[in-house]
Amino acid sequence: MDALHAAAPLARLLFALDEAKHDGDLWLTRCGGQARISLIEGEIVSVAGVEGEPLGDLLMAHGELDVARERSLGRTSAMRIGARLVAVGAASSAAVERALSRQLVRRLAQLLRGPVTSLRLAPRLRLEGPSVSWRVGAAAATWAVLLATADELPEALLTQLAGSGCAALTPVGERRVSRLLALQRAGMLTSLLGALGARAKLDGVLAALQARPNEPHAALLPLRASLRALGLLEASGGGHSKQAGYALLLRKRRELLRNESARTLLDLPGSAGPEQARRALRRLARTLHPDRYEASDARLRALFGETLSALSRAEHALRTTP
Repeated sequence: MDALHAAAPLARLLFALDEAKHDGDLWLTRCGGQARISLIEGEIVSVAGVEGEPLGDLLMAHGELDVARERSLGRTSAMRIGARLVAVGAASSAAVERALSRQLVRRLAQLLRGPVTSLRLAPRLRLEGPSVSWRVGAAAATWAVLLATADELPEALLTQLAGSGCAALTPVGERRVSRLLALQRAGMLTSLLGALGARAKLDGVLAALQARPNEPHAALLPLRASLRALGLLEASGGGHSKQAGYALLLRKRRELLRNESARTLLDLPGSAGPEQARRALRRLARTLHPDRYEASDARLRALFGETLSALSRAEHALRTTP
């Protein structure tokens, strides 16, 4: 099994815990024993049971540790090392938080990249927190590990896992990718990818995703491979789906000729609010977009384009009409 598919079960669970703002411990059984991921409101605060670089080494690697002051640390203090480093002025609170985030995401990478035989959720154990607080978002850390893992795969395997041809996001996939875009806009992914030594240029990946999300663009290979491993992409363009597209086109043409309401055109119930219109349009566009029918007659492609434009106008009207 490739690394991405091995990581998928735990990754899916971490995404769900992030969405649910879960507060508790996730216990994992591995070949090397048990490990624990502790979460507070969907954010990882501790990863135990795996080896990781010492905090001091991580700080030194980035020139953020005053070695002379670090040597003055009292070894009998009950405080955790991060708080002690801040207390004696050996490192700033911000530097310690950055180093702890790097440490957490690297430990998470070890868990996601290794085989896990069982998973169990439990109430969170009490963590004796230091005077500095840190946490890393479970979704951001998981995306960073998945993209870094895909980026390390041999090119031939990555291309195979990413697949060819157009593909559409599942409804859950849309949520996951929307979250990914939000995390990147908030600046939460680039530093985590750097902590993992990833070569992927995430900005280029996300720009390609926003421009043409359904195409097998070269920059999208790590993301497409990750989405496929997670089961968040569904193939489009096959014979059966094209037949469904022709049937949908005929139905929408009839509705347009009858001057049906915007909600009917978008297949929305009468109780649906304007905020649901964009999602409905995207769902219809997966089937009706003319790019999916490039081998078809030019007049037929034009008809798909005209119909989709009419649905776009209906969506805009529904969202903007008081």
